[in-house]
This record gives sequence, C-alpha cells and structure tokens, in this order.
Amino acid sequence: AALLHKLHDHFSTKGEDGGLTGNGGELTTFSNMASESGGRIGMAQWMRLMTKYLRLESEAQANVHVCIPTTPAQYFHLLRRQMNRSFDKPLVVFAPKFLLHHRLARSDLSDFTTGTHFFRVIDDGAPGDNTRHLGLHPVTQEQYNLPPTSIRRVVLCSGQIYYALNRVRRQKKSRDVVLVRLEQVAPFPHDLLTDVVERYPNAEVVWCQEEPKNMGCWSYVQPRYAAACIARGWEHRQKIRYVGRATQASTATASLAIHLEEMKRIVEQALAPDR
Repeated sequence: AALLHKLHDHFSTKGEDGGLTGNGGELTTFSNMASESGGRIGMAQWMRLMTKYLRLESEAQANVHVCIPTTPAQYFHLLRRQMNRSFDKPLVVFAPKFLLHHRLARSDLSDFTTGTHFFRVIDDGAPGDNTRHLGLHPVTQEQYNLPPTSIRRVVLCSGQIYYALNRVRRQKKSRDVVLVRLEQVAPFPHDLLTDVVERYPNAEVVWCQEEPKNMGCWSYVQPRYAAACIARGWEHRQKIRYVGRATQASTATASLAIHLEEMKRIVEQALAPDR
C-alpha cells in the first residue's frame, strides 16, 4: 500500500515535470468532518491527503488541481472540464459525504444546460449559487442581502460548512453578511477572489473552516490571499481573519456532543456582529 501511494503521488503531481508525460487522471475522496466516534473513520486520511496535495501543488506549473465542489452541477461541470480540456492536469476532488444526502445540496436543471460551466469561486446570489432562489423575497422580490456597500463581512469558506453558515445566517436574519465559496482551492484563483471581494469595499474578510487551524485549507489560502491583495495595491485589505477550530493534534474530537458544540461556536463566531 505504501508503494502504491508513492507511485500515485509521483505520477499525479510530478509526472509532467519528472516523467515528461501529462496526467489527466481524477481522484475523488469522500469523508466527513465529524466526530470520530460512532464508527466514523477516514477523516485523518482525508486531512492527510488534502494537506499533502496542497503542499505538492506548484502554482508556477499548476501541476495538480484541488477542488471541493458543493453542488451537483459543480461536480458535473468539474468532471466535464477535466475530460474536455486541451491539456492534461491531474484533478483531486474532496467531496464531503454529508452533501450526498443534504436536501439543500441540489442544483436546478438549468445549471446543467448550455452556457453553464464550473465556477472556481461562487459569490452570494451569483451564477452557480444553488441557493440563489432564497436571495429574493417570494412576494416583494426584495433582495435578501443589503447593498454591497452596506455589507460588513465577507465570509470565505469551502465545502460543507457553507450550508451550516447559510442556515444560521437566515435564522439570525444577518443581511449584512455574504458567503463566498472557494470551489477550486489550487491553483488559487487570485483574480476571481479579489474581484468578488472588491464588490464589498467596506467589509471585513474572514476565512471560516471546521477543520483545526493546522489542517484544512487555511495555511494554503492565507498567504495567497494576502499576495493577491498586494498585487492589486490593497495592502490595507490583505488581512484575513481566521474562524475555526484551534490547532489540534487530532482531526476531530471523540465526542459527538463536543463536536456539535464546537460547530455551533464556529458558525456563530463567523456571523457575530462587530463589537
């Protein structure tokens, strides 16, 4: 098994440079960020794979693409993009099991038709947002979110935590918070992400994740977001605040009750009013 892992790592991330051959393979790994009790296994392996592939990714060569799609349409278009590209790059997809049965993790048929594609970044209410139908009042057709200049916080996230944030945001009627999904983590979409942040000139930017701080995407996203802001002359906006679990040795707690309490704290902290 160890030898197979080494062979896979070599050909998926180093084949083009070291072996002078392209690799258009795709690897999908499913897991849950949840309590390790109750028979849930594989989270440690999932986190190890994510950390490894983000560490092995070279932006200069774009040698591997790491994506975390949050809708059926996004997964469909991601695989379609992989098949129809004119060049070969390995694709690694991290797909939370929770989204396989979550009732809100669905897409309209129109999101699969002509003119649609994979979105590396999904802004609130923009094309690709499978909850955009909730952005308008069913009777008055008034926008749920306040105007962009009145938005106080942009919460960047990736994966299944988006649905927890969206649910609590609507319960609390937090109309001055927008949720932006990073669907392609690597290569980092510098231009697209800064284009979205630019729409909210008065907003604080927060990165929210349910993984511990020393795991997940935080250590990959933070320096690249700062570099993207500096490249656009936004030295004053390069700071991004972290919201999530503290640094831990384990991927998840052994207690489901503690896990749920931690999740509640993370979501509430991400949406909390400014002090």
